[in-house]
This record gives sequence, C-alpha cells and structure tokens, in this order.
Amino acid sequence: MACMLPCRCLAVAVLATLVPTWAEETFKVKFEVDRLGGEKGNTGSFVIEVHPDWAPLGAARMREIAEQKVWDTARFFRVVPGFVVQWGIPGKPSAAAKWKEDKIKDDPIREDINNLEGYITFAKSGPDTRTTQVFISLSDNLNLDSMGFPPFGKVIKGMDIVKHINDKHREAPSQGEIQSSGNVYLKKSFPDLTYIKSVSILSEEGEL
Repeated sequence: MACMLPCRCLAVAVLATLVPTWAEETFKVKFEVDRLGGEKGNTGSFVIEVHPDWAPLGAARMREIAEQKVWDTARFFRVVPGFVVQWGIPGKPSAAAKWKEDKIKDDPIREDINNLEGYITFAKSGPDTRTTQVFISLSDNLNLDSMGFPPFGKVIKGMDIVKHINDKHREAPSQGEIQSSGNVYLKKSFPDLTYIKSVSILSEEGEL
C-alpha cells in the first residue's frame, strides 16, 4: 500500500499557497449582539481570536465574512444548550443564495486542536461544503474532532454573553426557510432570536 503521508504533506503545502500571507497572523473579531435572552435592548459583545495556523482556509473565510459584513443582522438560529450555538445564514435571501454556492475546501485536521468549549468551527453538510455557517461549542465536543470539523478560533472575551444567546427555540427555525425568506421569516416566526448588530476586525491596538 502506498504511503499516505507524502500526499498529506503535499495537500498542506498546496493549501499554504492558496492563503494570502496576512492570513498567517492571528487576528481578533468583535461581535456586537442584541436580544440576549430574547430581550430587545439587552445587548453585549464577544471577541473571537482567529488562528490561521489551525485552519488557514477557514480563517481566511472568517476575515472575508467580517470585511464584507455578511453577518450583520443575522440571527443565531440554532442554540442547543450544552452543545452549540450556530449562525451564519445572511439575513437577505439574495446574499444567502450567493454565499451558499461559494464553498471552500476542507482544512486538514490537527490532532492538537480540539472542539473545546468556546472554540468556533465552520458547519458543513459533507466534504468541502463550508460556506458561512459556523458554531461555537458550549461544552467540550471532542466527538466532532474525528468528524472533520477543524476549529479556526476561540472566544477570548464574552463567553458569558455567548451563553446568554436566546436558546428558547433550540433547533426549531428552518434553515430552508431562512435561506429562502431570510429575516422576514425569522422576525415573523421567531421575533425574539438574538441577532448580530455588527462584526468588526479589531486592530492590533484595538480595545477588546
């Protein structure tokens, strides 16, 4: 049987050539959110530290999403206590349709980086299907490590805010309806969902 190690090394080398040089540096992303606990005006923020060395393609997509304001007004549509909080489908159907087709390749799995509490990872439906949906683990989800879900960052401030995201509706919102009708559907059927007001990349000197 041919050795698989050279192929793996080659794959990593190829991935490195596909990612811009700036993506090699750790950066921070701040989320401003509203309707914490389902209450309008109950606002807060949390900060993600993105590690391109963990998952270079995922980190590059995170930067792209933040710079293009893809998640502004997006709802946290899936919140399972003790498991994950998930979001990422844009609020406008036209944007959702565009990004749904803009898939990125899978990053290699690193055995030393696990899906621990507070770590953020892209969701996917199969190999090479990552788009804009992500989740933060609300507990240590080590079972996801072997399933092809490489984390690309972690919450470094505001995990208490993440845990206060409204979990009333659990997995009730339909992802298909969100894709086709966006926030119109969510505002009508689940008006108290916590949502993202803004996402911004912090400067090196920026306040957390």
